[in-house]
Amino acid sequence: MGKGRSVKVKKIQVVKQSPTSQSSTHRTTTTPSLSSTQIYNEYKRSQLLDLNAFLTDLQHFKDAQEMQDPELVLKQSWDRLKEQLTLNDNIYRLRMLEARLADVGTRSKGTRGGAVVLDTKEIEYIELRNETLEMIRPVDCMVNELLSDWKRATEEEKKGSGGRHECG
Repeated sequence: MGKGRSVKVKKIQVVKQSPTSQSSTHRTTTTPSLSSTQIYNEYKRSQLLDLNAFLTDLQHFKDAQEMQDPELVLKQSWDRLKEQLTLNDNIYRLRMLEARLADVGTRSKGTRGGAVVLDTKEIEYIELRNETLEMIRPVDCMVNELLSDWKRATEEEKKGSGGRHECG
């Protein structure tokens, strides 16, 4: 169980190193082109942009009566958001892993592959991931309620206007 949990909370970081920093073995620290802070900030920015895009789609849902199938449009937008958040998460984890591997390669001797110690950025990542999940849950409920209300209103409108058209 401990291993499964540690796998879930691991962060992955991509760090690009110049060829000169890889070949210099006597340097104790190397400066990657993307620091963990930059990768973390990029991840946060991606998550917020994707959430903002979904909120924009949600605002346009009000005008969806002009569309062919507004319910489908909203569902697709919501599914797209969830997929994008997962993709952002996976990209971030891969980048952090690559950075960690590059970092371990530069100072290797004292660390064994099995030991995983969370650093500050990894803890921040876990907190951000949990915040994102907490933020999605109520939005998911809201989307489902909105779709239910919209279906109900559409059905009532069809029943009400359908009867009038048949009589008239």
